Amino acid sequence: MGLYLKSFFIISKIKGTPSWIFISLSSAILVYIFIYWIVDEKGKSSWFKYINIAGTSTLTCYLIPYYYYNIVSFSNWTIPTVFVTGIAGLIKSALFAFLIIGFAWIFSKMKLHMRI
Repeated sequence: MGLYLKSFFIISKIKGTPSWIFISLSSAILVYIFIYWIVDEKGKSSWFKYINIAGTSTLTCYLIPYYYYNIVSFSNWTIPTVFVTGIAGLIKSALFAFLIIGFAWIFSKMKLHMRI
């Protein structure tokens, strides 16, 4: 549907065009179906034990990058462009996500929890 609508609308995440909504929604549904198949149909839930902390300490995982970005902004340190675009950027983003999960795990072991 989204690919059909791209001939009528531009694909713009910022503007929230119908084509973007349907493309992102369909990809999210496909990922959800794949994870459902792995966890419920194949019984492989142990694969996700390493990122379990992201589900139990969601607020911590959400806020840690903000602290990181504030520290980086004060230090005038920048990442080279080659590491923020393309495949290298995707790898860097995945490593950053696992680093955040690692910090959340360390905080949980130290009994540091954020509460609302």
